[in-house]
Amino acid sequence: MDDQHAQQVNRPAHRGSSIPYRIALIISAFLSIVVILLIIRVLLAFLGALTESDFVSFIYDFTTPFVEPFRGMFQISEYQIGNSRLEYEAYVAIVIYILASAGVTAIGRAVR
Repeated sequence: MDDQHAQQVNRPAHRGSSIPYRIALIISAFLSIVVILLIIRVLLAFLGALTESDFVSFIYDFTTPFVEPFRGMFQISEYQIGNSRLEYEAYVAIVIYILASAGVTAIGRAVR
């Protein structure tokens, strides 16, 4: 066996090089970032973080468009005790975006 053939045999197959697969990875990564930020939003609301803080304001401003589609699903949108809040729509959004990310990943693997 010559060296060139040996290199081809020993080289692992380049997986995931298709464009649809890469697009699916990018979408899945974006959705994962959204989920992480939504989890931070839920924790901040639960801990009663003040929206006057720049960080808290950034998290709320960034995640609001991802929570808005789920507003109005429940008669009570949030439950508040003192400064702590439970935002039900944010919980639903987290679950939906996790499922969407898993679905996009599965589609990406199927077209790979």
